[in-house]
Amino acid sequence: MTPITFDSQRRLSIQSAIDEADFDILICTLPSNVMLSGYWPMIGTAIAVFGRDGKLGLIAPEDELEFIGDSLADFIFSFSAPKLDNLCSPTDVLQVPLKSAIESLGIRQNARVGVESAAWSQPAPYVSLYSYGSELRSIVHNLFPQFMVAEADETLNLLRSIKTAKEIDRIRLACRVAGQAFHSGARLIEQGMTEMHASLLFRSALLEGGIESGESVRTEAFAFCMSGENSVKAQRAYAQSGRRRLEPGDPALVHCNSHINGYWTDITRTFTPGSPTDRLRKMYTTVLAARDAALQAIRPGRIAKDVDLAARSVILDAGYGNDEFAHGTGHGVGFAAIYANALPRIHPLSTDIIEEGMVFNIEPAIYIPGYAGVRHCDMVAVTESGAELLTNFQSTTEELFIERTGR
Repeated sequence: MTPITFDSQRRLSIQSAIDEADFDILICTLPSNVMLSGYWPMIGTAIAVFGRDGKLGLIAPEDELEFIGDSLADFIFSFSAPKLDNLCSPTDVLQVPLKSAIESLGIRQNARVGVESAAWSQPAPYVSLYSYGSELRSIVHNLFPQFMVAEADETLNLLRSIKTAKEIDRIRLACRVAGQAFHSGARLIEQGMTEMHASLLFRSALLEGGIESGESVRTEAFAFCMSGENSVKAQRAYAQSGRRRLEPGDPALVHCNSHINGYWTDITRTFTPGSPTDRLRKMYTTVLAARDAALQAIRPGRIAKDVDLAARSVILDAGYGNDEFAHGTGHGVGFAAIYANALPRIHPLSTDIIEEGMVFNIEPAIYIPGYAGVRHCDMVAVTESGAELLTNFQSTTEELFIERTGR
């Protein structure tokens, strides 16, 4: 039996998913979906066209072709950006290369074509992200009116949820670089500095680590610090560093999302410069115990809500309520960072099944309004026997309590 290589592992998964959904072609434009090809688009105008036989065509602007080298593409088609003598949109110039890509796959006349249609949370690979929206469906219909176009969101969700060995290795690298950055930032964080200053320490270290990793063509990092009573705000759908200064005994919740070549992390550590109160210390020990319980509960075949229950039970048994842990225990990570509906959803109502190859975060937390919030967010990859912890650093109170005076 011929061993399956990393690239063929992804190709076979795409082929199997297309066959199961009874598509002849799968077309996607969102970078997190195009990344299934091994190529992460820069500004969102690129398109991946997957055929039922496993063949792949990529369509990209000419100035992005340098990023396609490691992809699975069998056919590459490019288009030029609008010139001074031609004021048009990417949609206008897409017609010819898309027609060529579809024809190169040898698709039959009455093909069934799957396209994106649902709402998405999408990390922008650049300052601005182009979205074709409903135009993609219209373009396909105009080019091939005999095709039947159908929604392919469920198929794409499932494909993104199971990472290949090569993809996990790249996520592992991004986590390793983030771990080095968290150690670097923790050494520099001090009482008296502002949240904004503290967040910059981590962001700088994340960016430097990505550049120095030796494999990074593209790297970016977002880091936030919320301290004292502001740390309770970390339960919102977004994070924001402020001008508040870190006080002795304050928790400083540091959250980061970083990527190396489009493979994302989702990590949180809560540090306390100075000696924590007994009340805060209990919050830490409870959250870390909940994290350990969740990790022990992860294994292939388990229902995701059971992993949430393992963590949540520890928090509830310690005397805290669901109002103080008001979000799910985790969600899929890797091709995106902060999308709560990415599979698997580690949530009290989730019926998602944990499968080998899934990568997700585990983020138990306790938020007490007017006082403090403590969250610990790790990333794991599901193995044949359980979970591989991708963020094996700063997981004890000894590492999170920083006994150091300010300047």
